[in-house]
Amino acid sequence: RDLADVADRLASFVQRAEVRRGLGQVPPARRHAVIQHHLLGFSFKEIAERAGIAETAAKLRSSRGMAQLRSLLKGKSK
Repeated sequence: RDLADVADRLASFVQRAEVRRGLGQVPPARRHAVIQHHLLGFSFKEIAERAGIAETAAKLRSSRGMAQLRSLLKGKSK
């Protein structure tokens, strides 16, 4: 492996660790919606059914969770 490949892999590892830490700071209901939708590919309808909530509530949880995660990660880059 060349040095650039090692550097890329390290940067990717660091970014994943930061995302994991950030997700840990997002409230559980929002975190679950973010993970299920953005990482696992569940539809909002599926998320809503699993959580026993309305589909609009699932969308709202995911949206607010992502906004909070972005804010947390943006604060890390400063």
